[in-house]
Amino acid sequence: MRSKTKLTFSCAFLCMFSLNTSMADNSKKNSKSFQAVKSSSTASNKQNQAKPAKHLRKTSFTMPMYIPPLRGAPIRRVGGGTRSVGDNNHIQALSPGQTGLTISPQPLFYFYLQSEINSVIEFTLVASDSEDPLVEVQIPTTNSSLQTVDLATLNVQLAPNTEYQWFVSIVIDPKQRAKDVVSGGGIKYVSATENLKQTLAHSSKEQRSVILAESGIWYDAINAVQQTSNPTLQLNSLLEQVGLNDYSY
Repeated sequence: MRSKTKLTFSCAFLCMFSLNTSMADNSKKNSKSFQAVKSSSTASNKQNQAKPAKHLRKTSFTMPMYIPPLRGAPIRRVGGGTRSVGDNNHIQALSPGQTGLTISPQPLFYFYLQSEINSVIEFTLVASDSEDPLVEVQIPTTNSSLQTVDLATLNVQLAPNTEYQWFVSIVIDPKQRAKDVVSGGGIKYVSATENLKQTLAHSSKEQRSVILAESGIWYDAINAVQQTSNPTLQLNSLLEQVGLNDYSY
């Protein structure tokens, strides 16, 4: 009887031991499985967070925002007609609605020209306090709709703190200049502050257009945009800001 009881107790003990061992093994396996799932989830979350940051680094950049300077009675922009399909006699000075600034005595002037112009194009620059033009000359054009006039090539310099009017004209009939299609704007050469000089000296090509636009330096901002990685997008933004939406490229 004692031997039978002892045998029964031993069997029960062995069964309980085996059950506990199995539970312990399962607990370890579950713990490892949980840790693996947790690690995988954490890695997945980190990966998902890294993708947007990487995407932003590739596509994010600051668009130039033009802030017009506060000045007295400004020279206003002169339009060159309405841009329309099939209208080859159209020209538009890319100037702000009021007098724009430059920090260069020999800036570049940008204007839009309808393609396939066969007429003569004339550039005129006159100081606001003068009746005689500082320069009045026929200029060559390219096949591009975006044209430039460089004062350096004309050996002309702007006087500081003097407002000028500039015009580009399509000369339809040299004998009847009243038929000219004319567009123009105002420009004033001012000295850059030391702070602006230092800022520009330590800025990248992408930053220069933004800094100049925010400083109200229109003509230099337009020129700086041409040096950026996405000149078309930034130029369109500046043109739209001054009401030249029809001339976005």
